[in-house]
Amino acid sequence: MSDSLLRRLKRRWQESGSVGDEVRYLSERIRTGDLDPAMLELAAYCGHEASCLIASRFQFPSAVNDLRGWARGLGRWGRVAVVRALLALARLQLGRAVARWPAEALSVAEQWLDNPEAVDQSTIEGAAEAATHSIQPTTLESLDAWLAAHSAARVCLAMTQPLDDSIGHLIDGVCLAAGAQTTVEGREVRHHRIEPERSRLVVEAISKDLLSWTLGLSQRGQLYGGRSESTWEKSDRLGGRDDETLGSEP
Repeated sequence: MSDSLLRRLKRRWQESGSVGDEVRYLSERIRTGDLDPAMLELAAYCGHEASCLIASRFQFPSAVNDLRGWARGLGRWGRVAVVRALLALARLQLGRAVARWPAEALSVAEQWLDNPEAVDQSTIEGAAEAATHSIQPTTLESLDAWLAAHSAARVCLAMTQPLDDSIGHLIDGVCLAAGAQTTVEGREVRHHRIEPERSRLVVEAISKDLLSWTLGLSQRGQLYGGRSESTWEKSDRLGGRDDETLGSEP
């Protein structure tokens, strides 16, 4: 009976596109155990409208008005959420740069997300070191490439360091990506001011990835049952737990 009802609610929402129908579908998924409530709360945190209506009792920081606070808050959902956010951020920056080592570091991160036990510590450390050493004028010429390498190294570090340190990498990363004035000083990349439009794009890129993980959103933005890993491609909306404790304040 529950499976039949889920299918009917899913079909009704897919046909109507109504937020109300989406709320009913998601609520039933939670009731039947098909959707982890923590994942719905993360979707709400990323600005997903139907999830926000269901999780209305929660008060979340504004992603654009408080970018640092929003990034810090992602730590409530554990290491996997933080690594996914950093990976989405690195992909955004790598899209504007051509550099071998950052891409290889991101490949290691993707393997880790698929199966953490299949990627050993030495592989992660090697990828982080290779990306870090690529941050120098002799190998990377453009600022975009420098930023891509910087982000790639942070993704790898976040997989192995304590959660608080990983959250710190994410906060630094989003601030660099949203910086209106970003400069390279020696081997350090620094931001001088967060620009609202850049901040919006950063939040959107991270939210899209996290929504595909939490709700299983297809390329058309439609939901499917289970843990789909497809990509959310609606550009007009902003937006597991692992061994770390959900709900603890970073």
